Amino acid sequence: MGVDGIKMGVDGLFFGSIGSLVHCSELQWQFFNQALDFEFQKGTIKMSDNSSPKTPLWDAESYAASLMKTGGKLRLTDFFKDKGIIPAQESVDIAAIIKDIYAKKSELFVEYIKTNAGTEKFKLRPGVLDLLKACKQHGIKTAFVTTTNKPVMEGFVKHLGLSELFDLTISEDDLPHFGNVGKPSPDCYWYAVRKLLGEDSCKKNETGSYTILKNCIAIEDTWISLQAPVSAGFPWTLAIPSEWASKQDFSQASVKVDELTDLESPILERVAKMTTMPRGAQGGAEGLKVIMAN
Repeated sequence: MGVDGIKMGVDGLFFGSIGSLVHCSELQWQFFNQALDFEFQKGTIKMSDNSSPKTPLWDAESYAASLMKTGGKLRLTDFFKDKGIIPAQESVDIAAIIKDIYAKKSELFVEYIKTNAGTEKFKLRPGVLDLLKACKQHGIKTAFVTTTNKPVMEGFVKHLGLSELFDLTISEDDLPHFGNVGKPSPDCYWYAVRKLLGEDSCKKNETGSYTILKNCIAIEDTWISLQAPVSAGFPWTLAIPSEWASKQDFSQASVKVDELTDLESPILERVAKMTTMPRGAQGGAEGLKVIMAN
């Protein structure tokens, strides 16, 4: 497919979770531990057996395993149950403490982004900027479909210079627009497609689900986040595993690569070639052979 024909092939490109833009799993793990330490020091939480908490409290292995679920507050809830962490006072709601820890982690993360965005410590993944710029050049609509909290989403967009490259951004604040359900439910993607490309981009079914009519490609970085566009019936999906999700199963994706730059230049032309594959195609690594063929 020649560059001049790209617009005809792709109507919308949708980046999903924040990890599809920046490798940041390790950073988030560090900030979760800092936020947990802060609450222990305040005396709001304790171990159920009154033992001293280990350092780091949330070990890297179990945190990486938790990435099979989506949503920081949900992962924290499971972690508290697994480790036997309880409120220091019985009258205190554990959900409120988890909300505070998540907010503290996000605050630390946003400050880090402000300080380090654009440096080696916090930079876009290879090929992301080139792909977004090429989409803008060729009139392809783009969206950032994350259900993380709004300050983190805005930190990514503002401080990584993406404000003019995304036509639509979605965050946790938008959940009421699609039933207050985040990923892996498909609703955020149905909403994003309709918001970005118009109501006629989807057909509403009797069951309340939607059929996506436009040529749309979603990019996700973890197995659990990939379930959202897959279950939404996205025509094509591209998996680029984040640094702590590299061993997850991405066979449901149409194409799977380690980084966008593996597609070689011009990246957009290779991505657009996904539209020559059957809608709903899966296969991951096998799909790569199709779009890399001359």
